[in-house]
Amino acid sequence: MLALPAGVRPRARSRPPRLVPLLFAALLAPGRALPAEVRPRARSRPPRVSNEALALARAGQAGSSPASLLEGVPAGEPRAKLFRGAIKASAERGWRGAVFLLRSMPDHAAGPPCTIAYNLAMRACVRNSAAERALELMDEMASLADGARPDQISYGTAINAAAKSGQWKRGVELLAQMREAGLPANVLCYAAAISGCASVGEWRTATDLLVEMRAAGAEPSLSCYNAAISACDKGGQPDFALVLLDRLSPGLLTELRALGLDDTQLSSAAEAQQGPVQVYVPSNLDLDQSGVSEKLRVNP
Repeated sequence: MLALPAGVRPRARSRPPRLVPLLFAALLAPGRALPAEVRPRARSRPPRVSNEALALARAGQAGSSPASLLEGVPAGEPRAKLFRGAIKASAERGWRGAVFLLRSMPDHAAGPPCTIAYNLAMRACVRNSAAERALELMDEMASLADGARPDQISYGTAINAAAKSGQWKRGVELLAQMREAGLPANVLCYAAAISGCASVGEWRTATDLLVEMRAAGAEPSLSCYNAAISACDKGGQPDFALVLLDRLSPGLLTELRALGLDDTQLSSAAEAQQGPVQVYVPSNLDLDQSGVSEKLRVNP
């Protein structure tokens, strides 16, 4: 049995505050260091896009034929490479140009779109609030008899699209399809799926995905924990959020109090109850075990 730290008691109060901002308040405390596995990663600078690709991207955005821009470019892979660069550049201007160029490849001796081309077009759709279109491209690629096949990036982009379009179940299904295809789901894939759960307060699935990814050898990132905490909070289970906070960094709850947050802010109760709130778990509980959301329960 694991009880919440001493002093955390349910109290009658108005709408409870969000716990996610409390997490960031703690993480931003002076002198606090995050565990290495959840520290934000530095982003690399994207490679420069050629002038030819930019011109092709502008043509795609206008929906005009790119034939004149391809003169002197050998058919086959050289043109395919130019189209891929243009599709990538199109993301800065919208998703329609990216999809237009993707569809134009076979008609301009650039061959059928490859997996990379599909991935770039899907990313352009997600980036420009056309998540549903990205999912359609994913379905299209998956249905091809030969040629382009979804890879890890394809699934990650599609799971992100599902999360952004409010289709959390679709995101979880895509994770399962990845496993069936023999592709390992990385941290970004799980983070996107958990974020989808968080958007609707689906806390059970969010916490189970944390367990699942650890069992698969993928260490949850800060984004994964943050999304799972948000799912618990929105789903009316802030006690589970407190468990995750303490899992993210042991002693975090003590430090939250040191920042001036009182028991009312840390309590899970929305109404007055008698006695302490405890989180009962098996004595051998480890979040590496599967089914953790079924084993945890909050009793007054």
